[in-house]
Amino acid sequence: MAISLAVYDRLSMSLSKLSDSPFTIALVCGGIAGLAATAATFPINVVQRRMQTEGRKGAGCRRGMRQMVSEMVEKEGVGGLYRGIQPHCLKAVVGHATAFATFEMVKNGSTFLGNQAFGLQHL
Repeated sequence: MAISLAVYDRLSMSLSKLSDSPFTIALVCGGIAGLAATAATFPINVVQRRMQTEGRKGAGCRRGMRQMVSEMVEKEGVGGLYRGIQPHCLKAVVGHATAFATFEMVKNGSTFLGNQAFGLQHL
């Protein structure tokens, strides 16, 4: 979450100067932030899953994470660390875009989509 928050914050500050629509900015920046976070953390998850499945097969995972990474890169190349990332990227883009847009909408309340969006005409 820290990676996506950092990327979102940096992007939203930069892109807020380019567009008048905070909703669009939140969607775009949130999607990119989710993609960046997934790309950064996915190899760790792949190695973790591989170590867990080896333990279930009875092989007894006595190797450390470094050894597992070096074996995977040696056998499968660097792409082996990113095997299966496509569906996770799609999920991350949609999920983070929605989450950040909702966060901005709730945070800014009446100014985000206009006073009528939340029935806040009296403000």
